[in-house]
Amino acid sequence: MALVSAPVTPAVSLRECTPEDFILVNLAGEKVVGRADLVASKEVFLHTTVYAARPDVHAISHLHPPHCIVFAVRNRQIPLVTITAEVRLGPTPVVPEAPSGSRRLADLVRDTVLAWPDARLILLERHGVLAIGKNLRETIDVADVR
Repeated sequence: MALVSAPVTPAVSLRECTPEDFILVNLAGEKVVGRADLVASKEVFLHTTVYAARPDVHAISHLHPPHCIVFAVRNRQIPLVTITAEVRLGPTPVVPEAPSGSRRLADLVRDTVLAWPDARLILLERHGVLAIGKNLRETIDVADVR
């Protein structure tokens, strides 16, 4: 199986990241390019499993918006109450709880993105969200619709 590089942020706050703070990993989660002092986030497999399963996804933002977490804790999709949400967000399936950084969580996320190909925002029960799309701007726009 050929490995391709996927961007992953290091274990620092996204708010504080600059382009130099990003590293590249292959689909096995191994660092390919980046500063020597940076390592991939423990959530690297959340990213790599989605990239491996969904070739149409070119960007992922893993965020922790409190309002989304409320729905995820209740194991409920976000209701699409506006036309914009319906068009830009689509379904928001909930991935069952699993330990952060675990292969189990990555496998559950993979299964969810395969089962819900129209989903652009995946809720992680008691954890956060994954916004997926063609580029980082699109992922942030999807997360902002929430």
